[in-house]
Amino acid sequence: HPLVGDAEIAELKGHIRESGMSTSQMVTTAWASASTYRDTDKRGGANGARLQLAPQKDWAVNQPAELATVLTTLEGIQAKFNATRTDGMKVSMADLIVLAGNVAVEDAAQKAGHDVSVSFSPGRTDATAEMTDVVSFGDLQPKSDGFRNYVGDDDAQALTENMVNHADLLTLTAPEMTVLVGGMRVLGANHGNTNHGVFTDRPGELTNDFFVNLLDMSVEWEQSSDNAQLYNGK
Repeated sequence: HPLVGDAEIAELKGHIRESGMSTSQMVTTAWASASTYRDTDKRGGANGARLQLAPQKDWAVNQPAELATVLTTLEGIQAKFNATRTDGMKVSMADLIVLAGNVAVEDAAQKAGHDVSVSFSPGRTDATAEMTDVVSFGDLQPKSDGFRNYVGDDDAQALTENMVNHADLLTLTAPEMTVLVGGMRVLGANHGNTNHGVFTDRPGELTNDFFVNLLDMSVEWEQSSDNAQLYNGK
């Protein structure tokens, strides 16, 4: 079917902004969709929108109840848009999930005083449950996710190793990994909405507050006596 163009993308962005979804919801959903990609075997990722299918929709790391709310909202936008087209043009859920993430970044940057336009290339398609081997896709489930501050069942040593390995599978450079961590912290993308490592008093704005506070030499860091995986800054 014909893909959405600039005019339709602008229209869909308007619907997304009017939906009431928060920056945190859109960012975490877009990340959950994209972050399963593995460059080693080209599996996972946003194409297919398998985030809305088993097993991914039920993974603890994806916060199923919150995810279901976002997906239902996006499905409503998709259904309304596709039903009103007379030229056969459609938008996929895979594209909508990514586009909502773009909207979140643009709006968060604007709140911080910066006009940013995130480029978008449509063309992702949606897979069905019949196309998805639940057992096979279960192998993509992360034990931890440092980008979302999700610990899972990993020990402290494995957390850092898995984060670097995850970044490598996503083909991220060191700077890209760094800005993603800092950006997702201030955008409220922590698993369970925890405040660990957020380091800003204005969450939801795309700022460099995370780095300013993390690298402040007047702050002394020490391991928490209650949890070996946590550090306190004083």
